[in-house]
Amino acid sequence: MTTHPRAPQQPAAPAPPPVRLLLDGDDDHAVHQTAYQWADPARGRITVDPTPHTTSPAYLALDVLRAMGRDGYSRPEAERMSTDPAWRAVTCWTLATNVHEAIVLRAHRLTVERLRRLAAWRAETGIRLTLLAHAPERADEQRLLEHLTAAELVNVVTVTGTAAILDAIGPAAAGRRSGPPPRDHVHPLPSVPRSGVAAFRADCWRRQNETDFAHTDGQYRAGYAAARTGLARTQPPQPSA
Repeated sequence: MTTHPRAPQQPAAPAPPPVRLLLDGDDDHAVHQTAYQWADPARGRITVDPTPHTTSPAYLALDVLRAMGRDGYSRPEAERMSTDPAWRAVTCWTLATNVHEAIVLRAHRLTVERLRRLAAWRAETGIRLTLLAHAPERADEQRLLEHLTAAELVNVVTVTGTAAILDAIGPAAAGRRSGPPPRDHVHPLPSVPRSGVAAFRADCWRRQNETDFAHTDGQYRAGYAAARTGLARTQPPQPSA
């Protein structure tokens, strides 16, 4: 009797690792430079530099998309995009392109609502989130910790001191390209089976090699996340008991 390996279960975001809070009390230029040099979108690592002078959660979503190299996603009217569609795009691109690590700069300026959006992004994708903050005074640090708690970002590991922060960020990306990543670059999808919805992903897993399945599954997970979010927004409210 021929046996087949078990088909993968419905995709679910892995449990995210703890949030890393890097408290750069000296506002050292070397820390910011290291965070930029660490980024490598092609290998799933991005550094997000929030647009100054705005507290809009939608703007922060667009900043994340730009860090991914998704400038081509933005349209002339994109700056007026509402918050929910912007963050749905962030989640879909994260899953489709396997972005798995992110450093967010100037985290001490993030509002509770922006931190809540980052918390939801982390929960939906399993991304490893690092917040880099300038908090020279104890009161600044305490206020930031209160904002994190209000945003339900409570599983936090704090790192202080320039040397420890540089070590936590890690070395510059090997072979890092100069300039921005290519616009909206994604791997072309391999040949996929003509299966029904119920069997499509399992058939891909059986018939494709590991690399091709990873590319196909990234697009599948992105579509699944978008559909799940859309259904949640359009379903009528359940009657109370």
